[in-house]
Amino acid sequence: MSMSYEPRQFQDQPPRYSMTADLLIVLGRMGLLGQGSAPEREDLRHGLDAALAADPADLARGGEALGRAVEEALASLCGDESFLLQDGTDEYLLAEALASLDHLVFLEEGLAGREAGKALGEALAELAQRVLAEVTGHAARLIPHNGFRLDMVAMLPAGQLHRFPWYTLWADVPEDALERLAAPESARAHAVGADEDLPADLRMALLQDLSADRPLARELRMRRRIMAGVVRAFAQHKSLGMLRLAREANERFAVPDSVLENGLAAAALGAWTRPPASEGERHERLFLYALCGPFLEARLRLDLFEQVEAFLRDPDAAEQRPGSPLAVLAAWMRGEVADDQLSATAFAVWDARLARAAQAGQGAEVTARQFQDHVRAEAAQPIRKSEAGEPTPSFIARLRQTLATLLPTPALRAATAGLLVAVLAGSALLTMHLSTPTAPMGTLRLLAAGEAGQFRGGAPRIIAQSGETMLSGERFQVRFTLEEPAYAYVFFRDARGRVSTLFSGRAKAGEHVLPSEGESYVLDEETGSERVVLVLAAKEQKKLEDIEVLLHGGEVEAVAERHRGVSVREIAFSHK
Repeated sequence: MSMSYEPRQFQDQPPRYSMTADLLIVLGRMGLLGQGSAPEREDLRHGLDAALAADPADLARGGEALGRAVEEALASLCGDESFLLQDGTDEYLLAEALASLDHLVFLEEGLAGREAGKALGEALAELAQRVLAEVTGHAARLIPHNGFRLDMVAMLPAGQLHRFPWYTLWADVPEDALERLAAPESARAHAVGADEDLPADLRMALLQDLSADRPLARELRMRRRIMAGVVRAFAQHKSLGMLRLAREANERFAVPDSVLENGLAAAALGAWTRPPASEGERHERLFLYALCGPFLEARLRLDLFEQVEAFLRDPDAAEQRPGSPLAVLAAWMRGEVADDQLSATAFAVWDARLARAAQAGQGAEVTARQFQDHVRAEAAQPIRKSEAGEPTPSFIARLRQTLATLLPTPALRAATAGLLVAVLAGSALLTMHLSTPTAPMGTLRLLAAGEAGQFRGGAPRIIAQSGETMLSGERFQVRFTLEEPAYAYVFFRDARGRVSTLFSGRAKAGEHVLPSEGESYVLDEETGSERVVLVLAAKEQKKLEDIEVLLHGGEVEAVAERHRGVSVREIAFSHK
């Protein structure tokens, strides 16, 4: 399968900019990237000459439309309210903005040497100079997307890289460089910031570049002050560190193979079949629920961690069984055990209990809400009393009291309340959102055309389920629709078992078209059984290679079974 930019092959869609502008973008892209055969280019030139003769004003209209798209892209990438720190960025919108800048370069290339488009070419060259200046001054905002940008750099000829600064500037630094720049040194000691410091020369270069991007510099300074205040106020409390560890561990450890996705809540509820025999045993269960359990909100996890921490800090707490999760947690709180050892110990116990519960069977179906209520009920024991006879303040109460002391004015108290919400609901640097929600849902379909984009019967053929036949040379689009925003991953497995990633990133609710509205895929000459697979996830999937290995082996169903909060849709077809 290969990708080609076709000027609106699908009859129910208007041109992206204009017919002639779209054709010139195709020609420019082919020339710059070395794509397409000589006959294909010649056919496009003939089509372009015919379109220009039929409507001489069409090219100017397309140039104006592209100019508007470029202005919108600059506003998205470089405006004061644009993608600061990127943690909430809709990657689909980001890709659309960068595509508009790409099209500016391709149209310039397509117009080169054409007298008919000389005036437009001069106007585009002037616009390209302004784009270069704007992007150069705000390129640091794109650092969190360096993985995607480096993939694009690999597709571009080395001699043309200077024309695509939105892919090249700052592309060789770590994706988390801005977060690490914002995190105070004290944050790393308490596991709420970056894993390691930035090299001194990189730090100085970034700070110098930020002098030209004041909105981003202000954002980083604000985050640094917030982080420093939280760390100073609560350096003695380990609950936030446990919360951070829970997020990381749930991304690393897969559910046991024997536990089905629709039986996860039942297995978690049945992990223990008898009441705890001691306070130590009860708190060990609460710790395992909070660290490993599915479907729990971040606030509930934090409450459980705070309760377990208070128990372990009590001098009257009984000695823990050596090697048990609670004993390892106590050692972790003293700084004697690394994160990996604690999470491995906890998940070994948790996964073994999940597997046993799944094997035993739990009868009636259990919902996520029932499991949450079960955890809350187990945590609801008599409140421990302090020496004065009053209930010991919770972590959140101590947080409010301490910050209210530090920030006594009403305005700053209001800001503190916002900080508390961010801490509990999911700020970029503390990463609080740890629930394992129900897998996102969506639909998948293919729109197929015949060879050279000629539709059968004058309309695209819709393929919505497996079992259809497609022919070599046939063009098609992949279309998927999401009920709500989610992380979407689209893969193509060819007849030889090779897996290609067609889309990877955060996608908004609604319909999405691959490669894009104006492009199509074309089937090569290798025939056999092929499939398109859509994977939807509530959380970003860090290790796509694990999914690709399963797809390479044809184990599509195993993707959902081995990854929490994931749903899978596929369309398999016979390529002849």
